[in-house]
Amino acid sequence: SSSSSSSSSSSSSSSSSSHSSSSSSSSSSSSSSSSIRNCDASFTTYSIGHNTPVADKDTIIFVTLALSCDVYNGTTFTISGLTGTQTADNEWIALATDQSSIIATAGNWTQSTGTLVFSVNTWETTHAPDYATGHWESAGAEGTVVVSFTLKNAVDGQAFATPTISGTRYFHPQQFGPGIYDGQAPWWGMATAPIPEVNMTLPYTELMGVTNGTNPLQSVVPALDVALLTQSNPFTGYANTITVSLSPNIDLTNTDGSTVTIQTLSGPTIGSTLALTEVSGFSGGELGSTGAYSADTLVYTVASGHTLYASTTYVWTFDITNPDAAQSPLVHFTVGTTKINNDAAGSQTIAITRLDPLPGTALRGVTNGSNALHNVIPFEIKEFDDSIDTPFAPNVITIVIQTNIAFVAGDQITITGMLLGTTETVDLALTTVTNNATGLWGTTASWNGTSGSVTFTVADTIVEQTVYTFQFTVTNPAASNPVPTIGIETSGGTPGTLVNVNMTRNTSNTDVVTHPFTILDPQFRLLTFTTAVAPGEASELVFTFTPFDELDTTYLNEGVVTFILPGFTGGTDSGLTSSSVTSSPADKFDRASFVRQGETSYLQLTSKTGVTNAYDTEVAVTVPLAMQIKLPADGIVANQANIQMAVGPYAAMVWSSAFSVETVAAVAPLFTGVKVNDLA
Repeated sequence: SSSSSSSSSSSSSSSSSSHSSSSSSSSSSSSSSSSIRNCDASFTTYSIGHNTPVADKDTIIFVTLALSCDVYNGTTFTISGLTGTQTADNEWIALATDQSSIIATAGNWTQSTGTLVFSVNTWETTHAPDYATGHWESAGAEGTVVVSFTLKNAVDGQAFATPTISGTRYFHPQQFGPGIYDGQAPWWGMATAPIPEVNMTLPYTELMGVTNGTNPLQSVVPALDVALLTQSNPFTGYANTITVSLSPNIDLTNTDGSTVTIQTLSGPTIGSTLALTEVSGFSGGELGSTGAYSADTLVYTVASGHTLYASTTYVWTFDITNPDAAQSPLVHFTVGTTKINNDAAGSQTIAITRLDPLPGTALRGVTNGSNALHNVIPFEIKEFDDSIDTPFAPNVITIVIQTNIAFVAGDQITITGMLLGTTETVDLALTTVTNNATGLWGTTASWNGTSGSVTFTVADTIVEQTVYTFQFTVTNPAASNPVPTIGIETSGGTPGTLVNVNMTRNTSNTDVVTHPFTILDPQFRLLTFTTAVAPGEASELVFTFTPFDELDTTYLNEGVVTFILPGFTGGTDSGLTSSSVTSSPADKFDRASFVRQGETSYLQLTSKTGVTNAYDTEVAVTVPLAMQIKLPADGIVANQANIQMAVGPYAAMVWSSAFSVETVAAVAPLFTGVKVNDLA
């Protein structure tokens, strides 16, 4: 006991002597001596945080420390538990402090355990091992030290770390004056002493919109929690409002040069800027009033003094006109910054790409119709064909429709332009040609003769992009439709209002009249006979005419032209036929049949099978003498009115208007223009 006391007294005396000779003030030296000799060191401040809560980016770790006692050069500190980083082991990881004369400028980093070891080392800056300058004083200006170093956050982000810190206090003989040997404190018997481990204090505050973003290694992968691009109208050529919904998971500031870009915004014609209308989430002006548009890309820049805050959903709209062509571009978001937290951890940037902002839901009957700029032609095929252009003929109308709209039961579709000279409203019976058309389009349609509209009431859901073909029959007018343009439209229902668009003829009908119900009279130009033939005798007959209707054996007209030849005779009551008919142009007609019925005797000429006779081509058909059709016994006058022509078989004469021959050659020179039994 007396020895310890003596040693202590001696040490105190030596220490006092050392302090008095020190360049430091007496009171400071005395305090330091007392702190080192009589204090068990512990941490009084031990907080930790960082400045970049963004995955896969560098972040600066800040450690703030204070101790209960002064500590000498060689004292070490160990921070453990900073796991999950991408920073590899480094025996010389750079350190920075706000007290550059106290803490060493490098530490030892171990990645697997997230451990950093660093020390008090005033020698690096002062080269003074003496007590007065070779230690860290716990009081005064040196009391609190901030140490910082850089680590790289996890690739996929992570929850914050909860590190610990401990220390090893080192004692040096010069701390106690002369007589102390081997670097051992006289009362401890060893050169070091532990500084107890503590759990470090975390700030638990938000940073860049990230909850607990200041806690060490807390980091998120930059993303858009909400990213949606929708539209109001999926139809080509129509006005369209695009709605943008966006919610980032981190703050996007003007200071960081943040931009929101919508890419592959193709199709519509847009100027260099596009006005936006704020809908919700905005406090006003965060993205300015316009976006900059160029090369299918629309860019919004976060305005000066503004921030798009994390977890806030911003909704805005802009108006365009859809292109005339169908399209379905992959419209998507790109969000970027030129800095992170104003370059707090060095020059770094953020880039977020969201390729799936399209909802993929139906709109107005269109699959994926809500997807921005998914544009379809409402009626992709819209063909209207009639079967005959002859006045008063029963005209079979063929409708071919392929739509990109899933019309549902109760929807109405209207075909316009069927003005055929009637004011009646009648139901037209529909017949299916392909794909159970009447099962979906209904079995009847309502025709309003006054307006010329035919309205179909859908019976069941129409399958998109399916070709439906059906027919109905009307009676041709006496003359052409005054508005011979057939259109199709809707006025409500699933797709809403669709403006009238012209229907087209089937592409295979290259020779038909351009517009349906363009009624043309067949032109019977000439009937000639073999010269010097007497009345009542057989003759070769040449019929020259223009049908003004397309002739084909597969059509309703059966490819037949009928001539009423009153008084012509020949053959038996069962009639005459010939397959030796010729024509010019060649191979247009090859058959004829004649039935004698006195004043209603008639001849039918039939088109060659497989040949379609153009509606506007004049043809001369020769019926051979061998068929033995005989001229009227009382002769023929020029331009005889009851010699008539009609398109279609004889039965059609009840509906097909007959047209007189324009010119008839003499039966014989002696009887030109006279009937043989007319003595006047």
